[in-house]
Amino acid sequence: MALLVLGLMLLVQDARVQADDAPGPELVGDVGVVFGPNNYPPAAIRAREQGRVVADLTVDRQGQVTDCRIVESAAASLAEQTCRLAVSNTGLFRAARDRRGATVASHYQLRIRWQLPDGDEAPDMAMAPGPLMPAAMTVTVEPDGRVVTCDGGFPKQPRALPLEHAVCTEFARQTVAAFVRRNHKPPAQRLEGRFVMDYASSPTTHDIPAWPQDIVLLNDMSVRYTVMPDQKRVNCKPDVRLWDEGIPKFAPCKDAVAVPVDPSWPVVDALFRMGYRVIGRD
Repeated sequence: MALLVLGLMLLVQDARVQADDAPGPELVGDVGVVFGPNNYPPAAIRAREQGRVVADLTVDRQGQVTDCRIVESAAASLAEQTCRLAVSNTGLFRAARDRRGATVASHYQLRIRWQLPDGDEAPDMAMAPGPLMPAAMTVTVEPDGRVVTCDGGFPKQPRALPLEHAVCTEFARQTVAAFVRRNHKPPAQRLEGRFVMDYASSPTTHDIPAWPQDIVLLNDMSVRYTVMPDQKRVNCKPDVRLWDEGIPKFAPCKDAVAVPVDPSWPVVDALFRMGYRVIGRD
């Protein structure tokens, strides 16, 4: 679950820094692995450093990152590692194209939230302070676990992802595993797995596409919390309506202890939902 949430949030938090009508590169690399726990900077581990890094990347006509300028960073070691990984890893981007279809150099604003790899079991990305972004994913998977289709991103703006992307393969694995737990046997037909995270001001203001009626709901949880001026999330009040025992819970804040808050601070209702359905074959 941690890899799934980490990868999804990286996908939706990355944003281009060019004008709206300027061509931008497409992030196609396995960001959940490139910027994952195995590449956590040793200096940051020793110093117990974690947090967000925002980098402005220059991407050339071949899709290679040629320059990395730090816009924001929680620590120097995290900034250095972010740039080193962005520049040294080929295949992170597909080059931008202009209106004539020719490849062009462009910029990309990369947002990475580093979390110490020895943290809690719940997904790390969710628990570091800072804005959280809505995300959704739909994967079609064969009974043997092979990914057929994979779409992810914002709930109302999904895009096709590479089938071999770690986020896709991980969610496909979880979908098949959930079916087996529910039915005590492997699937005989193709499955469709769905996952959504959304954030709204109240439980009634979530604006996400409706799911098919034949979805077998695995997880259905809301968490209401207050956002402090420093972006810390406090006073979490979870409402767990349904949660599959095989999936670690996703919590936007670690500490449920009540703290004094200003009535003017925003209150957020976070919605987390996951399910699957049997769709057979085309």
